[in-house]
Amino acid sequence: MTFKNIIETLQKNGSKQYKKIYENHGTTGLIFGVKTPIILDLAKKVQKVKDNLMLCKELYESKYYEARIIAFLSIDPNDLSDEEFLSWTMCDQSSSLTENYVVEMAIKHDNAHQYTMDFMNSNNPVLESLAYNLYAKAIKKGLFEQNIVELNKIIAHIENRLQISSNRVKYTMNNFLIAVACYVKKLRKNVYETHRVIGKFTVDMGKTACKIPDVIKFTKKYIAKHEKK
Repeated sequence: MTFKNIIETLQKNGSKQYKKIYENHGTTGLIFGVKTPIILDLAKKVQKVKDNLMLCKELYESKYYEARIIAFLSIDPNDLSDEEFLSWTMCDQSSSLTENYVVEMAIKHDNAHQYTMDFMNSNNPVLESLAYNLYAKAIKKGLFEQNIVELNKIIAHIENRLQISSNRVKYTMNNFLIAVACYVKKLRKNVYETHRVIGKFTVDMGKTACKIPDVIKFTKKYIAKHEKK
């Protein structure tokens, strides 16, 4: 599996239809328009390549959306220098890339928790949106120590800041509240109250049919499905 093989496969499987879909979801720059299952299959192959650091760097530096997804899913972030890691996390080619695939990379870093807290307080919308989804994923997977004091501080921060935050930061703050409500029972009532205090808010979803999930409704569905009465 080489860089040339991957790019040729992506090019072969690209379509104008899927390129348009990605663009409607806010993706910018170079896009082949490849279906997600094909991208994920290529990522699995790259993950099996021994010493794949240089290959992942080539994929990232190509600036193609799909190639960067493969790079984020395949690289060990601990192999990157601090400067390189921060550069990769700043990739803002699309909110989907930041909030999903960059998260998948960053969560594997040995210092993921510290980076998350730093990003959360960065006043940089790209890093902030990454941080809230990163922490939410860590809660779901039980990867960060369940620090109630820290979580309460973040919830209070969201209560005070969500309405005046930038577009995608609002969305990922909401995701964080959902993760806490679903997976940290001690704070569920606190999250519900915070949700009520925040009230209604809007997020520009571009040319998509995506909607903002309601914290309380989503959590109650989770409880009904996963928690025994």
